[in-house]
Amino acid sequence: MLGSIIGDIIGSVHEGIGTKTKDFPLFIPRSIFTDDSILTVAVADWILTKQDLTELLQAYYRNYPGRGYGGMFCEWAGEQRRAPYNSFGNGSAMRVSPVGFAFETIDDIAVGDIRKRVRTILGSFLFSGETIDKKVKVLSGGEKSRLSLAKLLLTPSNLLILDEPTNHLDMQSKDILKNALIQFDGTLIIVSHDRDFLQGLTNKVFEFRDQKIKEHLGDIYDFLEYRKVENLKQLEKAKKYEKGKEINLSDNKINWEKKKQFEKDQRKLNSQITKCEEKIEQIELELNKLSELLSNPKSYTTETNYFELSKQYDQLKTDLETEMQFWEELHQKLEEMNEKS
Repeated sequence: MLGSIIGDIIGSVHEGIGTKTKDFPLFIPRSIFTDDSILTVAVADWILTKQDLTELLQAYYRNYPGRGYGGMFCEWAGEQRRAPYNSFGNGSAMRVSPVGFAFETIDDIAVGDIRKRVRTILGSFLFSGETIDKKVKVLSGGEKSRLSLAKLLLTPSNLLILDEPTNHLDMQSKDILKNALIQFDGTLIIVSHDRDFLQGLTNKVFEFRDQKIKEHLGDIYDFLEYRKVENLKQLEKAKKYEKGKEINLSDNKINWEKKKQFEKDQRKLNSQITKCEEKIEQIELELNKLSELLSNPKSYTTETNYFELSKQYDQLKTDLETEMQFWEELHQKLEEMNEKS
């Protein structure tokens, strides 16, 4: 939860402007907390005090006005309605973070239909009999590790990020974890050097090489076959060899025709990047206008259609993400081209 709030404050000055660099100060005088932080704290207040959630959200809105609330939310909170207002839910990922901050056991986080499967899931992580009823504080180190993995899979989510998840796990625990992840319906991002664990879990491999990221379709064995190596250790050796080989390459090996084609392709990519940046700038201008309008309900007229304005705003955000992704792809192509030159 604290990380979500910190991220909101850091990102407040970059909202809608499409910052294209990682080189920026985290906190500056203009950094503020926005509606996301306010409503996240409101949810935490609700969990701790058991007050009415609707009344709490509307009270926090009145106490902290002008913080970038959406137009429909302003109308809903300002008129103190109780019925839902068909929110797009784009802030829910952050505002649910207090739930994780408050609940610390399997029994606490398991909700709905998942509660019926708690013992089955614990059993798949080698908890059975009296072990299931033990307090966390008396569990061994290995049991606590398995419990953490079980909690991870019980928490409703559509994305899991795992960094070397098989470290300190025995073969049986690794198999249990892998089988559980295979049944996971969401997206997995896994950092691992364990090729046997990765096999069957992934359909894309991202290679970090020469300060660049390259995407390969297929699982880990498809990637190793593509790189013509049998394991990741051989890949490391191959990288060192290729690096030494590249140092010995000379520019005069590129003949005149290849160089001419290279320059033509380079000009084409640069032209596409320029057009893409112009389009991104135009979308950002439109987003800023809509954001100002939606965050200032006093400027609305009777003809203002809040739903349509919010719909336009979300469509522009989608268009911006699409253009940013295209811009990154173009830059990656240009970098790969320059790397091969």
